[in-house]
Amino acid sequence: MRIYDFLFNRYISEEWAMATNMTYVNSAGQAIMRVDNWSYLAPGQSRNSVRIESNDVFNEGLFILDIEAAPWGCGVWPAWWSVGPNWPAGGEIDILEGVHDNVHNQVTFHTEDTSTAVAQNFTGGISTTDCYAYADSNSGCAVIDPSVASYGTEFNTLGGGVFAMMWLSDGIRVWFFHRSSIPQDIVDSSPKPSTWGTPTTYLGNGCDIPSHFSDHQLVFDITFCGGAGTSYIDSGCPGTCSERVQEPGNFAVSFFSSPVSLFLPPDILPSHRVWIVALSMAYRMHHGRSTMCTSSVVRVF
Repeated sequence: MRIYDFLFNRYISEEWAMATNMTYVNSAGQAIMRVDNWSYLAPGQSRNSVRIESNDVFNEGLFILDIEAAPWGCGVWPAWWSVGPNWPAGGEIDILEGVHDNVHNQVTFHTEDTSTAVAQNFTGGISTTDCYAYADSNSGCAVIDPSVASYGTEFNTLGGGVFAMMWLSDGIRVWFFHRSSIPQDIVDSSPKPSTWGTPTTYLGNGCDIPSHFSDHQLVFDITFCGGAGTSYIDSGCPGTCSERVQEPGNFAVSFFSSPVSLFLPPDILPSHRVWIVALSMAYRMHHGRSTMCTSSVVRVF
């Protein structure tokens, strides 16, 4: 992690985040990622937050995230996404993204030139169809999950769930499973996407995947006053977002997660498993002892 400002937040360094318990693993083995919810700020001042990027880059694969709770509420914009170098070259895939008090997860694709989302073979509702990053204020190809428990308070109340993104040359598919409906093959760490049914989102027809998506890093972040989806005012949030950021009590939120799992393309899934160490802190057993890994990829063979 590196220190830099974006919108109304300051992404702090790994050392700073760990020293202030903004990233840590609790006694229950949950990786926690949170924002500064104790500092009162002056007008225009940025609030400390965390952004974590994988060191490795990926081309295709099956990415699975089990998350128990996510930040939610006016002024908050959390996301789990992947992005190529020299944006928008290499593309961007927003897998989990919510903003303010929305209750639906939004999956969005952004590309360097025009690609189109075609309404077929998925259950979500298309919000925008042009993936071109410089069209429609970078709204991208956006698909809304139909479940009101895919983001927000109901998501957290029900114990979260699993998000899965399968990126292959013929298309990119995203599924969401509530906690009570997670497929047993995922629980058993032997995922079989062919048995999961129709995905929430599919991008393929109308977009040549290999030429638009490449060399992606995985990213976790919690941002304030984001521009994705419904605006702060249209969400019915009070005052202005910049005013809301000043009060720490507005951000008593945490990002709970078990490790992200990455599986190679389905024909060789059994041979490798990769854990992406999101949240800058995770533990694994290695030759009978526990070791800490930060902002990196741990391969388990």
